[in-house]
Amino acid sequence: MSESVSDNPFIWLLDQLKLFLLDKGDEVFLTIFFAVIIVIIKVVLDRFWLRRIRGKIPGQIANILRIFSTISAVAVFLVLSTVIWRVESSWLLGVLGLSTGTIIGFASSDTIGNGIAGFIILFSRPFVIEDRIKIGEYVGDVEKITLIFTTLITTNLEEVNIPNRQILNSEIVNYGTTGPVRVSVSCSVDYGNDIDEFKKHLLDVVLTVDGVAKVPKPFVRVIN
Repeated sequence: MSESVSDNPFIWLLDQLKLFLLDKGDEVFLTIFFAVIIVIIKVVLDRFWLRRIRGKIPGQIANILRIFSTISAVAVFLVLSTVIWRVESSWLLGVLGLSTGTIIGFASSDTIGNGIAGFIILFSRPFVIEDRIKIGEYVGDVEKITLIFTTLITTNLEEVNIPNRQILNSEIVNYGTTGPVRVSVSCSVDYGNDIDEFKKHLLDVVLTVDGVAKVPKPFVRVIN
């Protein structure tokens, strides 16, 4: 006499699992086997290949390659699973199409545009981490480059996150990471004051500021 689910659900579940393994044991074994193989290959690639090239490429690109390797591993596993379990390819394509459409639907056009711009910035490299750049009204050191935003630390120690799409549509001035950076400061002086004395005081004050280069020497230019 068969035991009902209500009598002992745990025993019933074990019986169903045994029946399933007897019927689909080969498929289960192959699925687990290929999953382990794919994980091993991915770990080897991440630990050895990506580590070896990490010093030769920007860290952001290395992270993108790691994400791409994960997506590729999942895609290979899904394809192998469809073959092992004899799933119709049209069903898998339908699920992937629905998932992709849902993701794109939730993502705004600005987000997608910023993501594409992020790829362009990472691979074209108009600037890199620690470069001092000027984008629009902002001047600062590049702290982080992501797919959506680029983070600057301004000379006032403010953190500014600029959308990558805006960066590509702006003029980029790259001062680099080494060498002096010229900074111009405008000020006014009342008529009747001694201009030479004023210039001397300005230069004396400037030379007391930390980080101001002695060569080339700072100078004061009087206009009008």
